Amino acid sequence: SRRRIVYRCAHILCSKQSDGSTVLSLSSILNVLDGIKPLDDIVIFMTTNLIDKIDPAILRKGRTDDIIEIRALTTDGVNKYLRYSFGDDAGIDFDISIKGCDLQAVIIDNKQDVNAVKRELLEKYRK
Repeated sequence: SRRRIVYRCAHILCSKQSDGSTVLSLSSILNVLDGIKPLDDIVIFMTTNLIDKIDPAILRKGRTDDIIEIRALTTDGVNKYLRYSFGDDAGIDFDISIKGCDLQAVIIDNKQDVNAVKRELLEKYRK
C-alpha cells in the first residue's frame, strides 16, 4: 500500500540518534535521488518556499530535471480560480497579487461565501 511505501521511504531516509530523535541527512536524500535501482516511471516532486536554502547537490542536473517557479496569482489567475470554485459570476475587477495558498485560506476562512472572499481580497490584497 502507499502508506507502507511512505513509511519505508521515511524509515530508509531517517537515522535514529542516541537521544531517540530521527535525522534526515543530505546523503540519504541524495542516495534516494541517485538510487541503487533506477526509478523508472517514478516522478518525484520536491517543493520549497526557500529554494536558495536548498543544497546545490540536490538541484544539479541529473537529480533535478526541472525547476518550476510558481509565482503569485494576478487578477487573471484569481478570476480563473474563483470562477472554477464559485461559478462564472465570481470574478473580481481590481488588480491583485496573491499566493495560491493565501487565496485558498481566504476562501476557507470565509466559509466559501464568494462576497466575503471578494471583500477580503479587496481589503487585504488589492495592489
